[in-house]
Order: sequence, then structure tokens, then C-alpha cells
Amino acid sequence: MTGKATATVVAGRLSRLRVPATGAAPRAWQRMLSGRRLDLLDPSPLDVEIEDIAHGLARVARWNGQTHGAHIFSVAQHCLLVEAVARARAPRLDRALRLMVLLHDAPEYVIGDMISPFKPASLRARRAASSASRLRLRRRPSVIISRRGRPRRRRRAISNDFPN
Repeated sequence: MTGKATATVVAGRLSRLRVPATGAAPRAWQRMLSGRRLDLLDPSPLDVEIEDIAHGLARVARWNGQTHGAHIFSVAQHCLLVEAVARARAPRLDRALRLMVLLHDAPEYVIGDMISPFKPASLRARRAASSASRLRLRRRPSVIISRRGRPRRRRRAISNDFPN
């Protein structure tokens, strides 16, 4: 193919690409392994799958991989460890609360494990992912993310939208 023919083919392919209009929001979705298309800024609970969460958390390294040893310490391992500690300290913890503890870092399956300096910048995406996964898996919203990106306990009563 000559240089002119190659340029024509490339130009033809580029003209078929959907380019957002000036001022339009950039693409903010990700295709998950389940095949679902998850909008990262406004996720639907219907697009959250527990398999996607488990797979994603197993591949996200805690502390950006800055750990000793041959292998990373994944967010999934951290979640399992926290749930085991909670179960040991409170053996009668009900299933809904154990699920809440187990999935306390669920949003990190799409946004990664953010180190502290970057958490405030990712707050909107973290809140949206947390809300969608909580609705999908029917977890209680007893811990919310403050404006500063720090978890804090909810002080008011739990709404009826979230069954036990």
C-alpha cells in the first residue's frame, strides 16, 4: 500500500470514530469481565456483579504494590482478613453486617486502591461505586465517606430502603 493509500484508509477509519462534541463529557465507563458496561461516575446497581468485584479486588494491590515479598497483598486478601478479624471479635455478627465488612473496599474493584493523598480527588467516583454496589448487594450504609475522603459512621437511623 502506498503512503497516499494508507493515509486514505486511516482517514476513513478516523471519520467513523465517535468523537464527543466540544464540551461533552469524556467516556467514563468500563467493560467488565461479566460483559456489563459499568458507568464509573453514575453506576447502576444492575450493572454490579459480585464476580466482577471479587475478580477486580483480587488483582488490585494494596499500597500500590509497595510491600515486601514475592507477591502483592491484594485488596481481596485485605477484605478477607478484616472479615475474619470481625468474625473472631464478634462471633454473632449477622450475615448482613459480615457482608458489609467483607465488601468495605468494594469500590476499589474499579477505582483501585487509592493511597491517602489521592483519596479526596477520587471521592465522587468512590461514592458512586460504593452506592451502586451497596444497592445491588443490599448492604446497610452504616459507614459513609466524608467530604475529606475519610470513612465515618452514619449518625442517623438507617432508612427502610436497606433491608437487614
